[in-house]
Amino acid sequence: GGSVYPQFVLQIQQAIARLAGQSIEWAGLIWFQGENGASGTYWYLYPPEPYSFADKTRALFAIVRGLTSQTLPIAVARIGDNMLHDDVILPQVDGGAMNTADNLRGATNKRRADQVTLGGDPGCAWWDNDGLPRRMADQPQWRYHYGSSGYLAMGERAYAAWLQASGEVPPPPL
Repeated sequence: GGSVYPQFVLQIQQAIARLAGQSIEWAGLIWFQGENGASGTYWYLYPPEPYSFADKTRALFAIVRGLTSQTLPIAVARIGDNMLHDDVILPQVDGGAMNTADNLRGATNKRRADQVTLGGDPGCAWWDNDGLPRRMADQPQWRYHYGSSGYLAMGERAYAAWLQASGEVPPPPL
């Protein structure tokens, strides 16, 4: 329901229109959301009722499946532990009641738990981004970004989760 949602749905609808008359196989959705939003403490401390992040994401997945395929496999990323490092968390601590280190870590761990829950839904699987190499050349508060090898490893993990969600068998090695 946020500002990106209408664009996302429009892109799916435009792809369907451009491919009209052709046989389309929707292979899956790779879903990675929440690094910046995970450390937002307001929604962690004051969760909106009755819909949680997991509920809203499930609703989005249902809409996407309605537009594409009811059996669309979805691989869900669990944001990595890179968001929990002191060099990422501590520059954000402002001494206020909300942006404390404990609240920032709590918000991140809540989002991580939600993502595991979503990955356990039928037709979904989740992958873990913990331990991936970070881009240490960045300013400390931006060191949640991965380095090149981290992004490559993330892609391999996403593929493994997609295989699990889809029930596909990987091709033999070349």
